[in-house]
Amino acid sequence: MTFTDDSIQLRNYLFSKIENKDTPELNKLYNKLNNLKLYDITIEKVPFIVSNNNKEIQHNKYIQEEVKLEINKLKENISFILKINNSKIQVNVYYNNEDLYVFICHLINYIQYIFSLVDQKNKPIIINYYLLDKKKIIKSNIPNNNEINSGSCTTKDDSIIINIWRKEEILKVTLHELIHALKLDRYNDTNDIINHYRIRYNVSSYVMNTHEAYTELWANLLNCYLISQKTNHNNKGLFIKLVLFEKCFSDFQANKIFFHTNLDKKEIININKNTNVLAYFIIRNELYNRLPLFLDFCFKNNDNYIKLKNKEKWLQFLKENKKLKRNNKKFNNSNKQSFHFKTLRMSINESKVF
Repeated sequence: MTFTDDSIQLRNYLFSKIENKDTPELNKLYNKLNNLKLYDITIEKVPFIVSNNNKEIQHNKYIQEEVKLEINKLKENISFILKINNSKIQVNVYYNNEDLYVFICHLINYIQYIFSLVDQKNKPIIINYYLLDKKKIIKSNIPNNNEINSGSCTTKDDSIIINIWRKEEILKVTLHELIHALKLDRYNDTNDIINHYRIRYNVSSYVMNTHEAYTELWANLLNCYLISQKTNHNNKGLFIKLVLFEKCFSDFQANKIFFHTNLDKKEIININKNTNVLAYFIIRNELYNRLPLFLDFCFKNNDNYIKLKNKEKWLQFLKENKKLKRNNKKFNNSNKQSFHFKTLRMSINESKVF
């Protein structure tokens, strides 16, 4: 098992030494994930060439024009179909001069695992990967889609289309978008929860999409589990350590958002004017601060831990989170050109697949 250079660099910066903090809830989650029976998966070639100049990309509001131009420069592609349980997933990978073997092996493992968590018939899913070396780097006071988003999921009448356009965090983003595709996180915000967060953090945004915090946290947890299975030594201990890394990194990134945006100061800001900043970084960190209670909630109220069932109970759980307080200590004297200062990635643990 090898981690990416960015993952190693961030861990070296943030953690000189970290001790495992085991909890009954993390143990219970690990045992549940580890005892999951995987459905059989088959792989078929796609008997035609798929163009990378698709309408989904051209009209995708989360992808900026410069990224669309880069996508059109990708000259090679490979396509295959995965069949698992009652689901069909077509994977299209667009790239230039990449060795894809390790990536595809990991990808099949990730897809097989998340589809084994649910027993339901799904629309056919198409996942388009555009392998671009574009990292999520903060440039604006209020981050935009080019600084934060890596993927999108769109439901059509006859299929579900996922587009992922960065190599950075590619496997974790796959989990995130498949949680959307499988409707494991599906609910709409009420006016009550929207107003709760508008008042709590002094923001003017009328769109919160709080489900994105739930989705990203579960993508983190599943990614930690799947990485932990790539070693032959103390898998559970590694899983718990990786989750702790993610919790600490979430603290760091949430404080970064406070620092850059002046969130929760006297001036009201539209934090979500470009994308779901509050859910991705702030609300998710609220949940990390109650991780044992979050896991206990999911165990008692969800289907198979991960599929939300009771919207009313969940929204009440969100309201019981404690408000975050800003802590600029790590940023006031930080090198403003350093990777750890500029990155807006949402996970710290990443296997090296390219």
